[in-house]
Amino acid sequence: MRAAALVVLSALLAAGPALAQPQGAEAARPGTVESILKGIENSLSNLISGKDSYLASLVDKGDYEAADRYYGNEKAYFSSKNPETDPVLRKLADALNAKLVPALERGLQSLQALGATNTAARWSAVSQELTAARADLWSYGRFHILQLGPFRSPRYAALDEALRRLSAQLVADAPRAFAEYDHIAGASFFSVYPVPLDEAATLSAGAATLLAQADRVSAARILALAAKYPAMSSALRAELAARYAARAMRERGDRRAAFYLAYQILGEVRAAGLGVAPKGARILLVDTTQGATGTAAGVAFDNDSGLPLARADAQGVTQNAGFQGADYLLVLAASANAPAKTTTRQSEVASRYVSGTRAVAPPAAASEPQAQPAPAVEAGSQPDPITAAIARFFGREPRAEPPPAPKGAPVKPPASEEAVYSNYAFKVTNVEVTRSGQLLLSAWDRKGNGIARFSVPWKESRTFEVASGIHDRDPERAALLARYADPKALEAFENAAPRVALSGPIERMMAVSPAFGPYVAGQEIFEPWQRSGGAPSVASGSAAPANPGSQLDNQLASVVIVRNPNGHSGAGFYVAPYLVMTNRHIVDGAKLAEVERFDGTKLEGRVVRSDPALDLSLIEVTRRGIPVIFQTGPIAAGGAVGAVGHPSGAPFSVTRGVVGAILRVKTSPASGGREVLAIQSDAASGNDGGPLYLDGLVIGIGSPSLSEGGKAGGFALHHSELARFLRQ
Repeated sequence: MRAAALVVLSALLAAGPALAQPQGAEAARPGTVESILKGIENSLSNLISGKDSYLASLVDKGDYEAADRYYGNEKAYFSSKNPETDPVLRKLADALNAKLVPALERGLQSLQALGATNTAARWSAVSQELTAARADLWSYGRFHILQLGPFRSPRYAALDEALRRLSAQLVADAPRAFAEYDHIAGASFFSVYPVPLDEAATLSAGAATLLAQADRVSAARILALAAKYPAMSSALRAELAARYAARAMRERGDRRAAFYLAYQILGEVRAAGLGVAPKGARILLVDTTQGATGTAAGVAFDNDSGLPLARADAQGVTQNAGFQGADYLLVLAASANAPAKTTTRQSEVASRYVSGTRAVAPPAAASEPQAQPAPAVEAGSQPDPITAAIARFFGREPRAEPPPAPKGAPVKPPASEEAVYSNYAFKVTNVEVTRSGQLLLSAWDRKGNGIARFSVPWKESRTFEVASGIHDRDPERAALLARYADPKALEAFENAAPRVALSGPIERMMAVSPAFGPYVAGQEIFEPWQRSGGAPSVASGSAAPANPGSQLDNQLASVVIVRNPNGHSGAGFYVAPYLVMTNRHIVDGAKLAEVERFDGTKLEGRVVRSDPALDLSLIEVTRRGIPVIFQTGPIAAGGAVGAVGHPSGAPFSVTRGVVGAILRVKTSPASGGREVLAIQSDAASGNDGGPLYLDGLVIGIGSPSLSEGGKAGGFALHHSELARFLRQ
């Protein structure tokens, strides 16, 4: 019985390799009962009949895959035989050669038929033939028996040599093929060429080809060319970037000033992965504040613009030899007002503090348990039988348990103390600290010798919840101090240098694109501001006046023209970097709309939300814009307002007026006749979808669907209704 079990166990162990994979094309799926039984049967047959007989039986059955697998597993045994004289091995090799050699012959003939022709039109066919040849070689070479020299067909070596020779020829021809290839119209050269190549080396050798082709195409196709070859060297990237900049300047030079084009081109070059500032579009930021920090007037810049930054004083900007490599300078100065503190809310918070202690009497005597006399001490008791037996097993004599300790009288608890609390209240004050000023930007076109100036107000606010009068003996004092702001933190915020991020103001300047004027040699960069009484030096601490009309420029940069596919148009304005608000009747139920910015750029927009009752729609656009800032407080009648829109087809018109009244009106019956809060102003009339401004803040949107007493026109939907719509 034991011998039989060992035989079965040996059979199972020997069947392991057979169970791991099917035994021929008709084999049962591995893991099934049939495949397990077949493996055991084969292994038992092997044990009984011997390895030679078992291999012969597999060959006789025509199961050549299984026979070769068995040969590979038992190669140590069969290697002792002479393969040329062993009839079983010869029969197995002949059968496999008869099956596989025709494929080798066909592959060899196909490669020879390709010849030496290496043109882009034939690369696909060449690639297919190379792939097929590799597959034929693998299919032949995977058999163990065919790896023996006497059994390997000469066709295998011939096909392998032909494949290597053709691949080497294709690699040698790659530079010529790269030079002849149409990189502009075609896909990446490396994705279509039949053999793998060293991309960096090929690009380096073919740089002249790429540059020559780039010289003949548009700027957009140059960027597409750069995107195809991420492995190109930094030198080649710089050359392509320069050609792109020159081409883009020529293509778009009549639309915008060169400085604004250069900034736009820089963004496009970075987005394309070229990562260099091309010649002709090199913009350098120059900080003339000298990095002043630590005073109420100090301003520090956060350069998140991606442009390089240098420092100089305002007088030395034009003479600094270190700036000679830049085509344009964007000179920065800033002013800061003294911080303003506003108390927004005061309240008292009830709490308590420890005012003393008092003694706490022990429990009454009547409630104390009476002392009991101590019982007589008992004699030691005998151990239980199990314990005694265990002790004797280990050779120890069991010992008697000691008598229990006598119980004495209970101990009287000592007297204790407890805290006495008194109520009090401390004050909590919400203090809003506001720091503000002006950021002054001067763009200097050094080649065209022109200056453009722009002013952007900056503002930074923070609210501190400050507690005062917290009692030293308040048990929650530590938690309260951690909860409320430290007065020192408020003071530190007041005195710290405000940090002004540069990307937003620069983007706003690019959107407005103020006109360039002539620059007179020797003139200070900020001289016009200085003559007007402003002082851009941060040391002055006083805000420089904004450029004349700069607030209007900022407002116009946020406003757009909205056109639906039916030709209906109106105004809209950015409420988020990629969202434009307008009247719903302007888009007229369309899903797409065209949006035109103040600088003439036309964008495709997608309507993402509408509210028929409020006559509002939101349009998602593909290019970042400058959002308006909404009023958040109450509005008084009589305030001077301005509406920006396109009345009677006049684009980007500004209509002045006053706030007549704040009242509740009804939307038109077509919009549902809903009652809403509105602003009556003659400035809003005709400016459908345009913003209504008060002191630079948007207080409403022009809406012809509003009427009061049946009379329509001259109304703007109140900013609170807009905020509610945006929150939804």
